Amino acid sequence: MNTDKPSRIPIRFFKYSASAMLSACIDISSFFLFFLMLDDVFSQNRWLAITLATFIARAISSGFNFFFNKCIVFGKKDGGVRPMIIKYYALCAFAMLTSSQLVALISSAPFITGALFVTISKLFVDSVLFVLNYIIQKRWVFR
Repeated sequence: MNTDKPSRIPIRFFKYSASAMLSACIDISSFFLFFLMLDDVFSQNRWLAITLATFIARAISSGFNFFFNKCIVFGKKDGGVRPMIIKYYALCAFAMLTSSQLVALISSAPFITGALFVTISKLFVDSVLFVLNYIIQKRWVFR
């Protein structure tokens, strides 16, 4: 076993983490801004405001995330992009629905008030989904 070369898995996971952090910055800041706007519009339906803000933010951040992961994390510069995009957005849809519903559920607690606390609950939920998404992208989307 050659110990001079670092393993590709930690390097790939580091790149994935960097991609996720950049995407999360885009996602969380977009979510915060859209939730601020939508919470006033849908003041009687916070679940709808959270769900719409989640979908809009994820639509913005997912385009960046797909191409960063495809080209830099998993090194897929050639090949059929269409199957990868379909798989990626199927996973993205699952993650969006899971995230929005768990955030809405957590945010229904009486002590969770205001956009900042809702956004913090989203950070917690999305952090848990992070590892699951890596495994699925590695084994299914970009294999």
